[in-house]
This record gives sequence, C-alpha cells and structure tokens, in this order.
Amino acid sequence: MLCISPTSFAKLQKYTVEDGACEYENQFDDQKYNVKQLKDSLELQHMAYGIKLDVHALASEPKDIPSAQVQQSYTAQYQQKKKYIQSLTPANLPNYQKLKSVVLRQLDDEYNMNLLLLQSYQNPKVLLTSAYGKKCYAIAQKINTSGQTLKIGSREVLAEGMREQLKLGNSQKWVNEQFADLESKMAKPNGELYTKFNLLHYWNNCVVNAWTDDEPFLNKINTNKDLFVKSKELYCDS
Repeated sequence: MLCISPTSFAKLQKYTVEDGACEYENQFDDQKYNVKQLKDSLELQHMAYGIKLDVHALASEPKDIPSAQVQQSYTAQYQQKKKYIQSLTPANLPNYQKLKSVVLRQLDDEYNMNLLLLQSYQNPKVLLTSAYGKKCYAIAQKINTSGQTLKIGSREVLAEGMREQLKLGNSQKWVNEQFADLESKMAKPNGELYTKFNLLHYWNNCVVNAWTDDEPFLNKINTNKDLFVKSKELYCDS
C-alpha cells in the first residue's frame, strides 16, 4: 500500500512515498496537481500491475468447486471495485488519463474470465466463446467432451504446453512427471472431473495470454519524472 505524507514547501509540496520496499522524498508543483490527483495516479499505477479481485475460480479438487454464493459475492465485489476506480482522479496528463482506462479494462477482463470459470462448473458451454481466439476456443471444446475424447483432448493440450516448457528450459524428467500426474488423475474414480480441472487451468492461462499486452504502455509511466520536480531515495530495503 502506498503511503504519502505532504509537507508544505512554498509553491512546491514535499512528499514521502513508501511502496513497501523503498522510501522516497519527492517534490511536486501544487499548481499543476493536487494531493488527491497524486495519490490516485500512484494507486492506479500500482493497480495496473496486480490482480484486482479476490476469488478462487480454479478448482483442483472436487471440494474446491465454487458455490453459487461465490459467484454472487464475486459480482458484488467487482461492482464495488469498479465504482471505486471510476472515482479516482489521476493527474490531468494524457498517459495518466489513459492509465485509468487501462485499469478499468483490466478489471473487466479479469472479472469476465473468472465469471466464465465460475459458471463453467455447472455449464461448461459458457466457455465456448470466440472472444479469446481459436486456441482458447479449442480448449473449451475439449472441456465440453467426455470419455475417451476428453482424455485424448487433455493429453493433446498437455503435450502442447510441455513443448513450450521444454523450450523454456524445463527438463524432460519434469515433463514426464506432468504426463504421469495427468494419467494418475484420469485413472481416479472421478477422473473425468480431474481431467476437466486440468483443462480449465490451461484455458485460464490461454485467456490471460490473449489479453491486451499493457507492458509497452505501462513502461512509459514514470511517476518520478512525470509528476515530481525532484525525487530522492531515502531508504530501500535491499
């Protein structure tokens, strides 16, 4: 959590900003921005890099399947969070106005994905949307199968994922362990359910990868240069 404490200094305002690891002393021109605009700008920047809603939409065990009450509370949480973000008033600079729009869109993306996951335990057909591209749609199709077709589809998705992991440097031994784990789960009495859990994790990862890449824009945001006249590091927990 960002902590900001103002101290009047002629036309400039002096602020101590803590981000959890470091502490900075900054000065900004109060003729350009007010305290709320600064605080809201910094909060939006912080929010842009994190998860905005608290929900466990992915189950690994039958006991973890979310109830209908979870879906209701999740929607209420989303509505409250969206209202709060809309109330924020960042600095009147193009990038910071856009930052607010980016965070709101990220919130919608996160909510919509998790809502589909929550609904899918009762009705997996909700995942059959073209909104996230052909790859995610193909995984959703496999989730909507059963029997041997489901097993074959799960093996195919895992094989594709493991090819990527090998490229990233993971060992063949680790890859073999993932295949063994899947076969073990499919052999259980409720193996079909575990197989769908596995595919839901892959669908989730696929959707996240299909979201807009905000990193190029976020890299343009530099609060020290954009908002402050001077910025000095007081302390950093290395």
